[in-house]
Amino acid sequence: MLKLMIIKIIDDVCLTFAGTFDPAYTAAIYSIGRIGPEMNANTSAGLNKFFSEEMGLPGDRGYIAFHDIKGSNMGYKGATF
Repeated sequence: MLKLMIIKIIDDVCLTFAGTFDPAYTAAIYSIGRIGPEMNANTSAGLNKFFSEEMGLPGDRGYIAFHDIKGSNMGYKGATF
């Protein structure tokens, strides 16, 4: 279960992707210890579906980057994980 998650959407920015200015996206996912091939594939599939169905962005108009962060490099509530 994911307890701590932040999603930030910034729209109305100038972004070129694959040589055009058609609508596109980039996503960066930072996680402490939950990054791995199976989790990434499932997350990518879910986000692709969301971007396509809810935002009208085809899957070939964006990238998702997964970053595994050490707990000592993530601050929260005045401390680190």
